Amino acid sequence: MTRVTVPASEVIETLREVVAEQPDYTYEAPAHMAGEGAPLSCFYVHVGGNDEPDTPGCLVGHVLNRLGVPLDRLAMYEGTGSGGMLASVLEITGPLDEIYRVDEALALAQDAQDNGSTWADALEAATRKPGE
Repeated sequence: MTRVTVPASEVIETLREVVAEQPDYTYEAPAHMAGEGAPLSCFYVHVGGNDEPDTPGCLVGHVLNRLGVPLDRLAMYEGTGSGGMLASVLEITGPLDEIYRVDEALALAQDAQDNGSTWADALEAATRKPGE
């Protein structure tokens, strides 16, 4: 499958843009997707009543979709951490250290969101410099 090619800097900029639109948002899976008694679940894609991909779901899902990854492609990776699927959907270009930083930033943002942080707090966790 073809991957979307994008510069590392564009991934981080898109993360900032998505968060700026809903900084106080705290992710919740739609009731029809989260099973009764299930722990907090994150979905890259939310499905509609017909079980077809409908809208981006979590923060990483929004970022990747905005970068051009189709919803049906993202839906294939439900249950996979962002680090496990990122290389399958994106070809990130730029210096190696920036590429590694994007991988780490999205994983940190996803982890913060999955633990109940607002998207603004998830962005802060993702972009914090080591040692801060």
